[in-house]
Amino acid sequence: MIQVSRKLRSGRIEYCYIHDILRELAIRKAKEDNFLRLCSESNADSISSTSASTRRIAFHNYGGRYLPIESVGRNLRSLTIFGSYLIRPSHQLAMVQVLNIDGYCNSEICEQNFKWSESFVSLRYFYCCDALTSAELPISFWNNKMLRYFKHLGKESEIFSKYRFNFMGPPSSANFENLLTLKGVIAWDEWCVKLPHFPRIRKLSFQIDEKINWEALVNSMSKLEHLYSLRVYVPEDIILVPAFRNYKQLHSLYLTFKWPDNVHCGISLLPPNLAKLTLEWSFLKQDPMPELEKLPNLRVLRLLRSYDGRRLVCSKGGFKCLRQLELETLRNLVELKIEEGGMSNLNQLEISNCRSLNVVPDCHYLTHLRQLNLEHMSYEFWSRLERVDQQHKIQHVPSKILKID
Repeated sequence: MIQVSRKLRSGRIEYCYIHDILRELAIRKAKEDNFLRLCSESNADSISSTSASTRRIAFHNYGGRYLPIESVGRNLRSLTIFGSYLIRPSHQLAMVQVLNIDGYCNSEICEQNFKWSESFVSLRYFYCCDALTSAELPISFWNNKMLRYFKHLGKESEIFSKYRFNFMGPPSSANFENLLTLKGVIAWDEWCVKLPHFPRIRKLSFQIDEKINWEALVNSMSKLEHLYSLRVYVPEDIILVPAFRNYKQLHSLYLTFKWPDNVHCGISLLPPNLAKLTLEWSFLKQDPMPELEKLPNLRVLRLLRSYDGRRLVCSKGGFKCLRQLELETLRNLVELKIEEGGMSNLNQLEISNCRSLNVVPDCHYLTHLRQLNLEHMSYEFWSRLERVDQQHKIQHVPSKILKID
């Protein structure tokens, strides 16, 4: 009845879906028990019959420009909006703890909706897409001590594979006493002073402003005692040297930026207890494996458009704890060599869009390898893989996904 839609790199389940019939049954039962109310164009009149005790409402393809929040009782706890609508100020929002705006919102709608965002005095979780700027969120919103999670998903970008943010950060006068997660903002100069005042922050994701003092920002972040996950985007015209050696508590690090040509990617620049590392758009010139394999706790390594060299070599005894390795769009990579005794605990290997890789990696020594994903490789690569004398390299792997263009 419940199917896995997507898994994280760690193997944990991220998204699930259910059968259509089960979904309809769940929606009907939720309506009967007043657990969740779905309002769309097909049942637009149902909002008028909504019980005053309704706690969760979702608007999807709802007819009209304004959402009739005033018709809802004051017990509302969760508000989910799919689409672009205007919300009138209402006392019914005072107890809302979850606000999820999933869908394109133009600047006019954002400006109108967030003028009165101080109505959300009990807000704990906030998620919004696209055209949001810091000017549209009053200081009262940021000073809400109940706020735990803030995520803003930026616009799609040609520079980065995911998104580029357009939200200028919270102001320095904001109170982040209890905030645990802050994602999708632009870090600016005032952050260098304000960051140490995020006493409980665990997950942080931001894009660097062009004028920021990088060294001061790095020093400020090193004082975040509970920082567990860090994701940093740097515009392509800025070249910065990462210095996260003092971040002993950091578990996950995602860097999207151009690595300086004269600086080697070494463990002296990375957190010593790092378990998950992703490098994107780094354009490394030297093989980073000899240094990265020395990280004692590294379990997940992802190199995404981040290496311009021809060979990657994992030596004997290297990457003792590594479970997952992903190589994507390494345009010049010709050979991936894994020596006997290297990556001894590797469980998952994924190689995609490495068009110059013509030699099939020898996975014979990877006795713990359970999943092998090969996608969008060259014709020569697939031709070699079909040869009988190459089959022994991967025949022991129980699960193989081969996607041929």
